[in-house]
Amino acid sequence: MSLLEGMVGASLSCPLFEFCIVNPFALPVLFLLLVVDATILDVLLIEYRIDPPLGSPIRDSAISIEYQPVAIAGRSYMLPFRSEVRMQVQSSRYVNTIDFRSYHKFAVESTVLP
Repeated sequence: MSLLEGMVGASLSCPLFEFCIVNPFALPVLFLLLVVDATILDVLLIEYRIDPPLGSPIRDSAISIEYQPVAIAGRSYMLPFRSEVRMQVQSSRYVNTIDFRSYHKFAVESTVLP
């Protein structure tokens, strides 16, 4: 279940921003949904769907990225915790779900030598 599906029926204190971008040059139409926590101005969900042009073998294409606060080294960061890519090409349906976990701090140092 996506974050948005979990919010349906609940009272939302988060503003929903929906965009539809239509390209006059017959490229795919892009539908974008943003869910933002109004109290801290953090993005909780990004979903977008593309309606492919007529005649394309791709019938449907969508991506969603859900965010949650994650504690790393004593600080809280809003990071992706689940992502899903859905695509239908002709009669075949593909779904790729990624669960992000076990975040840890990564640091690197580098020096450019002459």
